[in-house]
Amino acid sequence: MSVNYLCTSYIIFSDLDDDLVDNYCRNPGSGTKPWCYTHYEDCNRNYCDPCGLVSKVKCRSPPILYDVISTERIRRRYKVGDVVTFKCKTGIEIERRICLADGSWSGGNFVCGRCPNGWFPFDEKCYRLFDTYENMTLSNEICKRHSAVMTSTKDEDEFKFLLWLR
Repeated sequence: MSVNYLCTSYIIFSDLDDDLVDNYCRNPGSGTKPWCYTHYEDCNRNYCDPCGLVSKVKCRSPPILYDVISTERIRRRYKVGDVVTFKCKTGIEIERRICLADGSWSGGNFVCGRCPNGWFPFDEKCYRLFDTYENMTLSNEICKRHSAVMTSTKDEDEFKFLLWLR
């Protein structure tokens, strides 16, 4: 079972209605990073690289976590899109990390087979609700401090689970 840490938060999207007709990279509200829509009706979005700098960005070695071992030799530098695979020390779970366009790594603090205290499992991921109202930028920062990312629902079951967290 792969565990990704995903935050959810009550947030105020100050840039939600800004120039949203087409799917292209934008940052109308001076948010954390430029983004584009991946699904317009559900307002799902993902970060993008508008300047094509992907080839110039490098990631340093990914953080080594206490409960995993690398399945390959860890290098000092990685290109954007490179994947590093870790295996749980006590089982068969696999965790993959991807070098992202901002020089950081995907994923969170992988805990083999369970979620940390205060987090709840659903569909092989761990979720935590921060019961505060914040803008998009601060919400992203709060999640980042917990080695997590903000989430949005991908289907009805996940939506019902997030409602249950409230």
